[in-house]
Amino acid sequence: MKTYLLGLLLVLGFSASAQKPMSFTLKGTIGKLNSPAKVFLLQDGSFNDFAVLHNGAFELKGTVDVPNTPCYY
Repeated sequence: MKTYLLGLLLVLGFSASAQKPMSFTLKGTIGKLNSPAKVFLLQDGSFNDFAVLHNGAFELKGTVDVPNTPCYY
């Protein structure tokens, strides 16, 4: 029984580390702003991407290697 449980835990550990990058899409609106106004994406303490506003709407697309907890500034 212990051997079976140990084998199961090892298999679960390998499957967790083999996760594929996850894609995301972030859409939103901010008032009625137009270009040259921009929205910036802050990931891991650095600005990774930006989107230009069109009638206050923006859309950011990208991928992440691991899920992150949201941080609000």
